[in-house]
Amino acid sequence: MKHYTLIFLIYAAHSIYGQSAADIVKKSHSQFKKLASYTSDVNFVFDIPSVNVKNLSGKVYYKSPDKYRVKLEGIAFVPNENPMKIYSYLSDNSKYNALLNSTETVNGMKCHVINIIPNGEADFILGKLWLSQTNNCPYKVELTTRRGTVKMENFFKSMTSYGLPDKVIFYLENFKAPKGKGIGPKKETKEEKIGTITMLYTNYKINQPIADSLFPKKALTKEASK
Repeated sequence: MKHYTLIFLIYAAHSIYGQSAADIVKKSHSQFKKLASYTSDVNFVFDIPSVNVKNLSGKVYYKSPDKYRVKLEGIAFVPNENPMKIYSYLSDNSKYNALLNSTETVNGMKCHVINIIPNGEADFILGKLWLSQTNNCPYKVELTTRRGTVKMENFFKSMTSYGLPDKVIFYLENFKAPKGKGIGPKKETKEEKIGTITMLYTNYKINQPIADSLFPKKALTKEASK
C-alpha cells in the first residue's frame, strides 16, 4: 500500500509542478500577446574572437504574429531572427510540455527555470526559459537545436509590461564568420572562442500601424538599407 501511495504522491507532485509551469509560461506569453506591432532603434555591439566587426545601428520592425525585419545602416552578420520568437511557439500550449526545473537568480532577478519540451516537430529539441518571478519576463533563453545551442540573455527596464527587452546578448560558441559579410580578420588568440553580439533597443513605438510591404516575403530576414 505504501508503494502505491508513493507512486501517487510522485504523480501528484509532477502534475502540480507541470500545471504551475504552464501557468507561469502563460503569464509570460500574455504580455507579448498584447503587441500588435512595434518599432525600435537598435545598436549592435560586436565582441567576437578572431574577427573585426564595426558596431552598427539601424531599426527593428515587428508585426504580429511573425513578421520581423532588421534594417541596418550597413551590412554584417547579425542575428536575423526575432529574439522573442519563442513566444510565437508558446502561443499554442498543445505543442509542448512545460516543466518547472528549479529557481535561479539572473542579473539580480529571481527566476523560475522552466524546460520546454516539444510534442512534435519544432525548430528546437529543448527550450529552457528563466522567467522572472516578479514581472514574468524571460531574462535568459537557451534553445537546443540540431545545429547546436542558442543562448541569449535579456535585460528589461522600460517595456516589462510587454515583455520587450532593452538589451539582448547573444552568446556565440566556436563562432565561424561567414565570408563576404564585411567582417575582417582579427589576430588569433588562445582563449576560448566565445563571442557576443549585443542588441541595444531604444525609442520603442508600440502598436502603431506598419505596412506589410515593409517586410520581405520571407519573414525573419535581415536586409541592409540602401
